[in-house]
Amino acid sequence: MNKVLLSLVIVLIIGLYGCAQKEEATEAPETVNAADLWMRISQDDPYTEYAFWPGVEGIMDGNAPHGAFIQTFVNDKALEPTEVGYPYGSLIVKENYMPDKTLAKLTIMYKVKGYDPQSGDWFWAVYNPDGTIEGEGRMQSCIGCHSVRADQDHVFLKNYR
Repeated sequence: MNKVLLSLVIVLIIGLYGCAQKEEATEAPETVNAADLWMRISQDDPYTEYAFWPGVEGIMDGNAPHGAFIQTFVNDKALEPTEVGYPYGSLIVKENYMPDKTLAKLTIMYKVKGYDPQSGDWFWAVYNPDGTIEGEGRMQSCIGCHSVRADQDHVFLKNYR
């Protein structure tokens, strides 16, 4: 009887391990590009419907390189950081304004599993207000500045729990 039970447990463990291996093997890192991301944040899931960064609502004073004024939006995932960082799928959208409060650029941080582990797996993008792409990917200008906040998952405004 014990041998039968042991055999069933072994078969179950092997089966579960095989399922986990299949799931892991088919799960590739998400591919991302600025054109698709623009469609997502401007049409499919408009960033203007996201929440403001907690405690930082509306247009606030900014600084270089983001402009004289900024306004920061975050999707639901970015509202749930943990002690170790932001979950994959987090989107942080910053509107960058000129001194006359004219929208100049949008700067985006998008957390993508396996994208760039050395830089917190953040995909960076910069757009003109019309959606024209100014830069995307592993942007050294973004990484260089945000790397000083690696302890906060490369994010300056920390809202960890």
